[in-house]
Amino acid sequence: MAKSKADEQVSSTITPALLLDIFDEPIVFQRAYVGLTGSAVAALFLSYAVYTSERLPAEAEGWFKKTGEEWKAETGLTRFEQQAARKILRDLNILIERKYGLPAELYFKVRLDRVLELLSAQADARWGHIRF
Repeated sequence: MAKSKADEQVSSTITPALLLDIFDEPIVFQRAYVGLTGSAVAALFLSYAVYTSERLPAEAEGWFKKTGEEWKAETGLTRFEQQAARKILRDLNILIERKYGLPAELYFKVRLDRVLELLSAQADARWGHIRF
C-alpha cells in the first residue's frame, strides 16, 4: 500500500527532540591517539580524559574521578570498552588510577608528559625525514 503525501510529510518532520538528539554535544577525539594506543576505543577514552584534565582546577593536580556510568553517558563506551581502554593506557604508562575513600572511588590522572613523549616519537617516525 502506497503512502499518502500526508504520511510522507509526517515521517520527514524534524521535531525539536530529534534535533536535540542529532546535535547532542560532540566530544573531542584526537585521531593521533589511535597511533599511540593502537585502538580507537583507547584513543577515545584518552581524548576525553585529556579534555577532562584540561578543565580541572590547579588544586586537583591532574586527578579526577568519573564513574563507569559517567564515562558511558559522556563517551558512549561500554563497561568492557572502558576496561580495555584503561588497560591499554595503563600498560603504556599514560593513565594512573587510584582508589580513594570509603566506599572506594576510582580517580584518574593522565600523564601528559608521557602522552607528549609518545606523540613526539610517533611524529618523528612519520615525519622525521622532512626538513625545513
